[in-house]
Amino acid sequence: MTRGIRVAAGGVVTVLALGACAAPPPPDGAWILTALSYDNRMDGESTARMLDVTYPMEVTSDTAGGVWGQSAGSWLHLDADGTTLRRFNLDLGDGPAPPHRGVAALDPERLVVSADGAGIHLFDTAAGTWEPLLQGMSPLGDIAVYDGDVYLVAFDTGDGVFDIRRLDLSEGGEPEVVSPPLPWPPSTTNSITDSVALDVGDDGTLYVATQTERIVLAPDGEIVERAPQTSAYPEVEAGPGGLVAWSGRSPEDADAVVYVDGGSAEARAIVTRESDCGEQDLVVGTGVRGVALPSPCRPQGIAWVAPDAFVVSTGGEGGAVLVRVTLP
Repeated sequence: MTRGIRVAAGGVVTVLALGACAAPPPPDGAWILTALSYDNRMDGESTARMLDVTYPMEVTSDTAGGVWGQSAGSWLHLDADGTTLRRFNLDLGDGPAPPHRGVAALDPERLVVSADGAGIHLFDTAAGTWEPLLQGMSPLGDIAVYDGDVYLVAFDTGDGVFDIRRLDLSEGGEPEVVSPPLPWPPSTTNSITDSVALDVGDDGTLYVATQTERIVLAPDGEIVERAPQTSAYPEVEAGPGGLVAWSGRSPEDADAVVYVDGGSAEARAIVTRESDCGEQDLVVGTGVRGVALPSPCRPQGIAWVAPDAFVVSTGGEGGAVLVRVTLP
């Protein structure tokens, strides 16, 4: 039996069962959601273990159309076709201990990792080595990579503010402050390091998400645009051509129509469950405004993999899915 799941504006979910015939075509202008199936075998194992229901992951683009995902020392690397390139677990003592708040790729094999209380490290996944890039600065939050430099969120908890800083990997030294102080509302739902999300667009524009605001800054740190939002667990990921995906809701967001295509019955059930979360919708647009996708909501991580597509980790410890979202 083939099923198609249509999620209409306002978050109403309808499941259409069509016996042995093909699923109905998506509505015009729909955003297409596809649960990714990947080989979960560990490095060195010979027997494939295909699945499309997994665990929540922090995900990031690998700079070549693929995706890196990680959670509590478990690492996954998929290429642009969704084929597993690497799947491994780190042994205790290999690199900074989880949780890893920020992960950003310099290239498909080298990742910059921000870890609670351990600063920032360069993780060479091919060699299995960790190189300290910045230590003795705490607390640090999310990170992003642009033009070979690392951008990071640095908190001043005494003053209730944070700023964005740039670490020049070619020169080393201390990171340079590139933004004005920004308000950091103390979080009641998560840790300091999870309360602000950061990314950098392909033109150097800075995108910042907090529990109460979306902020866009020019490359020189000047505030270009800001808007209120509500987001218990903020996420932001800049895509090509000025597109950006946010986790949260603001009064200006319009509603989109999404269509779930394929996947196992369990994966479809998770995507259906993770719909219409209200303040935790996934919003895609330009600048601080966009259209809200009622599913998949509560994204754990977002990674653009093509000009018209990104991957989202959605769900919880009872079951999560990597969903490829294709724009209309």
